[in-house]
Amino acid sequence: MTYYYERHPFSSAQARHATEVVGQLMKNRRFFLHDNRNRGGDPDYTLNPLVFADAIELDENVRGAYRKARKLAEERIFATEQRLGFAKPDLSGNKQVVECKRYTGGFDICRVYPITAFTDTIPQIQEALSAQQFKRMMNGRTRDDVSPKTIRSYKDQAEQLAATIWSQFEAFDAHNPDNHRCLMLLESRINVDGCSDIGDFADNRLLDLQDYPHAVGYLFHRYCTRRRIVRHNYVVSSTSRKSHVRFEHWAGEKSPVIFYDATAGYSCPVAFATIL
Repeated sequence: MTYYYERHPFSSAQARHATEVVGQLMKNRRFFLHDNRNRGGDPDYTLNPLVFADAIELDENVRGAYRKARKLAEERIFATEQRLGFAKPDLSGNKQVVECKRYTGGFDICRVYPITAFTDTIPQIQEALSAQQFKRMMNGRTRDDVSPKTIRSYKDQAEQLAATIWSQFEAFDAHNPDNHRCLMLLESRINVDGCSDIGDFADNRLLDLQDYPHAVGYLFHRYCTRRRIVRHNYVVSSTSRKSHVRFEHWAGEKSPVIFYDATAGYSCPVAFATIL
């Protein structure tokens, strides 16, 4: 198969920054790499081994430590039980005497892109961005299909949303072709159907990773009109139940859909996209 990262090579500066960011998330937050071997999901939820060799090795070393601890614990238990005269346990059907799971920060790292993979086609002026949002709101309808009052409302909403997205573009220097930032896709391990004391369905674990939620949503939606990224997850770029950005592009659906003011929680794992 062709992996996603083969289409989007990192520059040297982008690679240095991305490896640093991934290492920090792994060590400081215990956000480990997604493991398709045990969790299923998209087989392309992985990182470029040429860029992220250190992160992949680090992740495997931690996994190995837990495997070793589990094996030693089992050996000691079996030896004690044998000495005391117990029959061997029936471990058919993948049963386990000892479960040894890593304590994680609640999210797995699935993909990392250079930000330039997403910013190469963004509008050069804010007015063009506003026109795109108005067209999205019209959803294929003509002006004859919509009342003048609704059109005015759509125009106002489009201008306001475009201004928000544009300000976030400026904040991370989106139009710079040498931008070293990366766009990262995470997947939740924790339940996201609840709500923290401040109305956050991700248990406040991602609050400082939401600097550009509208821009991330826009870039994700724009990219996925050309190439699908996710099949089985909602994707969010902010985590407040009061209002957050949500993206959908289900398997079997040709066109992606984005909501800039979603309010629900989720009864299934969600993907989280951010720019770092």
